[in-house]
Amino acid sequence: MQETIEWFRNKPKSEYWLILLSGSHIGYFRVFYTSTHSIQIGADLHPDFIGRGIGGKAYINFAKNILVKKNVKHCTLKVLKTNLLAYHFYKKLGFKEINESISDFEKGISVVGLISLE
Repeated sequence: MQETIEWFRNKPKSEYWLILLSGSHIGYFRVFYTSTHSIQIGADLHPDFIGRGIGGKAYINFAKNILVKKNVKHCTLKVLKTNLLAYHFYKKLGFKEINESISDFEKGISVVGLISLE
């Protein structure tokens, strides 16, 4: 329990933003502020909407807005190494792999650490 309390006390500032399509919630973006001008971004989309071109448009629009509004200079994300669909999606959007690591948070699952768009 103490570990959980410490994690919440020390976790980066975060925000969550809904992804809407015709007024319906179909997913969300999460943003963790890792420094004044640096964020880690992620998203989850309902499975019914994956593969329809919605995620790419949502990522591009969201990234443009958040980068400008928050004066962000550096944007990173993490993706599970085994999630090839997401990995290739991010590469198609222009993200580049900068390292691969094992994260304690993912309980030892190998992840492609930070895929960075600079």
